[in-house]
Amino acid sequence: MNLDKKVYSKLFINYDDITKGGDFEVFTGRLANKIFTQDPEKPVSKITDNLIISNPYIIAPAKSFKQPFSLEIKDQDTDAKTYYTLDGSAPTASSTPYTQPITISDNITVKAIAIKEGKSSFVDEASFIKLRNDIKLTILNKYLPNYAAKGDESLIDGQHGTTNWRLGNWQGYQGKDFIAIVDMSAVKPIKQISVSTLQDSRAWIVFPKYVQFWTSNDGKTYKLATTVNTKVDIKDTNVQTQEFTAPLNTNARYIKLIAKQYGPLPDWHENKGSQSYIFADEITVE
Repeated sequence: MNLDKKVYSKLFINYDDITKGGDFEVFTGRLANKIFTQDPEKPVSKITDNLIISNPYIIAPAKSFKQPFSLEIKDQDTDAKTYYTLDGSAPTASSTPYTQPITISDNITVKAIAIKEGKSSFVDEASFIKLRNDIKLTILNKYLPNYAAKGDESLIDGQHGTTNWRLGNWQGYQGKDFIAIVDMSAVKPIKQISVSTLQDSRAWIVFPKYVQFWTSNDGKTYKLATTVNTKVDIKDTNVQTQEFTAPLNTNARYIKLIAKQYGPLPDWHENKGSQSYIFADEITVE
């Protein structure tokens, strides 16, 4: 390669060479020159100012738990020091330094930063939810395998989905009602119960027409406590969530939920006649 009749010994063109202008010549032949890239100067890129401090990362078995567990905070840069908080506040160099695994035994939000030579990383955070040990869930009409969330206990894992239901955390039911039984392990005072659902009617996902809440002490004989109707019409095509909440104020061991499917999609829908879906993500008992 030549630049203005002089040998050009670089594998790149400098900005200064471009602005000066000139004739750039490349000579080629039929045979590959295998040693061509060995001698010329190669481009090098390196950041020397405003260096970025890598974020620490939090290692935990799951976001929800029943038994205490140990949480770790690590950082790719071994020279950086990590600080954390457990009260939801933003960590600083005055916060607790991370030196060993942290035992998590209750609902908590962990925030951490890495600091090196006076510069801080962005804050990394994670929230953890302690689940009740006294609640068991039995789903009588099985969810669809492609909308299973995390399995049988997904509806009592303390984690809600978002309106972007394709990200997961939602269980889907089609062609049948959603029926589930909550077992409180013993007869207990129950203030209220709720089930969170989603509607995206263009995607066939429709709020239940209503949700019935039944209570029982023996798991055999149930009494209808209340019925909660949907507040949103199927024609509302906004993607949204709705809580069906039932104030019970009673004593019971078992609570049965029956969420009624909308059924075949209406005539105005582009997929009229197709069976609607119910999407649910969490049952909460207080």
